[in-house]
Amino acid sequence: MKVYAIGTATLDIFFVFDNLNFLKNFKFLKEKNEAKNIFVDIGGGGLNFAYNFQNLNLKSKAIIKLGNDFIGKVIESKIKEKGIDVVINYNKGNSALSFIFLSKKGEKYIFVYRGVEKFNKKDVIYDKNSAYYISTGNTPIGIWEYVVSRLKKNNNIIGFAPSKYFLSKKECYEILNKINFFVINLDEAKILLRKNIQNEFELAEKLRKKIYKTDIILITLGDKGSLLLTRKNCYFSEAYKKFKIVDTTGAGDSYGSTFFAILLKNKWELNENNLFLALKLSAVNAAHNLKEIGAQTGLLKEKDLLKFQSVKLFIKKVW
Repeated sequence: MKVYAIGTATLDIFFVFDNLNFLKNFKFLKEKNEAKNIFVDIGGGGLNFAYNFQNLNLKSKAIIKLGNDFIGKVIESKIKEKGIDVVINYNKGNSALSFIFLSKKGEKYIFVYRGVEKFNKKDVIYDKNSAYYISTGNTPIGIWEYVVSRLKKNNNIIGFAPSKYFLSKKECYEILNKINFFVINLDEAKILLRKNIQNEFELAEKLRKKIYKTDIILITLGDKGSLLLTRKNCYFSEAYKKFKIVDTTGAGDSYGSTFFAILLKNKWELNENNLFLALKLSAVNAAHNLKEIGAQTGLLKEKDLLKFQSVKLFIKKVW
């Protein structure tokens, strides 16, 4: 099965400091604040998903937007270097750029220019019997209404990594009930429900009543783990904590896209064996990503990831 990864493409520039005190208190702010190290790579949902799918031996293609500018040329060069199969839609304007200030203690500040990230209907390839994993970004929600409706007619499996912008729109409920899978964190779940519910299990129950047609919902809980919601059950899975967390950039992308990929490779058969395997391997892959700087670094190849099939990870049925 072919899988299309639709979403942003950014140039990520990391500045690594001993600490970020100069950003917390202006008295420390100097004319020049010297970084100890820098790291430059590509990121954004579209490229992060496609790179991970490629590592996991899925036939994948990224669909992204770029400006015809210097930043876009650098992103293209990195795409070729990594061998990512990609369709680039060019727009007037500048490509997306992120400056990430990171301390050795794990503190982080991100400055983002989103560039030409908004999609239109013609940017999408409408295939049949394929899978689509979509980062919704700031694209108008009406575009995703059209895209999902058209894709569903052609027997496609659809996964979403919805943005806060998308979740804030009332139309999102109908769209999310039409797709097969989506992943959100706790803050995003509260935006979706329009309620500040502190207990994650109560939140999960209310979310499932609201979005009841989607096959699978994943709620990430940071270093606590995640909640997996099927149409009937809720499962808690702990995080894989074998490494020190260095950088959280792209962790949600690596976790969600790995989970989606494992289920695709198991023909979207949603039995407990496949679901638990997906939870384990997603946690492991995300942990390897978290121990290095960058949204795509550390991600495992399929042969290396499958070595962790028997890893002991606490998973329990909540309801």
